[in-house]
Amino acid sequence: MNKYIYCLFICILGLSSCVAQPLPINYIDAYNLHFSMEEDMVIEYPWMENAAYTGCSINVEMKESNRTLFAKKYLKGFPSDCLRTELEQRILLPIHKEKEGLVTFEAKGENIKAVSILIDGIDDKEKCVFSDTMTFVPDSFLSSVSKKISLEGVEMMNIRIRADGVTDTEAYIAFSKLDIMIGNKNINEYPVREFPKLLLPKGFNYIPYQSSAENLCDKTSVMEVRKIIALGESIHGSNSIRRLACQLMLESVKSKDCKLIIWEMPMEKSLVYNRYVLDDEFVLDSIELSLLDEQRMKFIKELKRYNLGEKKIAK
Repeated sequence: MNKYIYCLFICILGLSSCVAQPLPINYIDAYNLHFSMEEDMVIEYPWMENAAYTGCSINVEMKESNRTLFAKKYLKGFPSDCLRTELEQRILLPIHKEKEGLVTFEAKGENIKAVSILIDGIDDKEKCVFSDTMTFVPDSFLSSVSKKISLEGVEMMNIRIRADGVTDTEAYIAFSKLDIMIGNKNINEYPVREFPKLLLPKGFNYIPYQSSAENLCDKTSVMEVRKIIALGESIHGSNSIRRLACQLMLESVKSKDCKLIIWEMPMEKSLVYNRYVLDDEFVLDSIELSLLDEQRMKFIKELKRYNLGEKKIAK
């Protein structure tokens, strides 16, 4: 039996229904307000990166006393002419009666033209009732900027952090933390507010998963009886959902005789990554690596290991 797989990254795979894991105990961990890079940490609501700036920087780690900071770095030779990045987070605020709050952002950087933090207050009908921006230029030492915000009628807070570097100059921006005060009380002192349960139409079912579990395909009957499986995501860019989708795909390849994976991306990129998976000697350069997030990089490396050493005709 031919157990090897062609990997043509052209169209998106999706996912079976799943339920969220139990919420972390505080807002810092739930929404990653300290920009943690710990691999074993499960983040319920990760920061979303603007895909328009793919190729404008790479993810790196930077040491700061006893911490490791998440950073975006630009090097000469990248497709863009300077560092550009934008992270976005939407936070369901705790139940409160306060009228004002305070947002503080801490970071450091080098050759950064400006960092803008755009703050939107959103009511229970998802209407923007408050909007403000704070801007600063970080240097090589940690510094912070703060802004008072209105909390009247605000149920959710949407935050976008955008950084632009100096043109044709190597640069980095390192993210330290985002603090939110609700009145005189830090948001982390409140219990994490849960979203209401999703009401599904008749015929839809939840299938609970544990991120550390194995043989997930065996727990999903549809994976056993269908020849074509489409995996989709209800929360775009979620690391935990992407990890689940990659695990389901790898298990399908290794134990369910899956022969073809189709993944959405530009044709020229799909040919490069397809060759990487099939060619034992082919190596990706730094630019090609920078265009993949950590989950996708792990996924194609695992596919390459699976094919390693097999004759070309058998792949």
